[in-house]
Amino acid sequence: MPYRRVKPDAPRDRWGHVSGDPHHNFLRSRQWQKIRAAFLSAHPLCEHCGLLGRTTAATTADHIERIVDSDHFKRTSWAGLQALCAEHHNAKSNWERGSRRRALYLGTDSDGYNIELKRGYIETPARIAFIA
Repeated sequence: MPYRRVKPDAPRDRWGHVSGDPHHNFLRSRQWQKIRAAFLSAHPLCEHCGLLGRTTAATTADHIERIVDSDHFKRTSWAGLQALCAEHHNAKSNWERGSRRRALYLGTDSDGYNIELKRGYIETPARIAFIA
């Protein structure tokens, strides 16, 4: 079944989704719930907390690219996901809704250096290839 196009001027919720939009509906699908559960079982710890030297359980499989802007492969591929705790997922979502002029500041590491993410995710070769 082909996806219907969403009008550019359609009213959007605070996440940028349009009611009835197939991208938004994807997050409620059984397919996404299976992908999310499998990803979180393979990646049980928050990646951003790991940079800070903390051990926190991941509760969210976060898309490194907005799913409203990507195709079906990018929505379902593990290369485009990162495991985050609720605190870091909320911080990243707020940063994405903002101006993005500055890097996403996470905190300081054990040596006192600032940890900032320029794109909102940890840059690994697989993720850089995924975005390209």
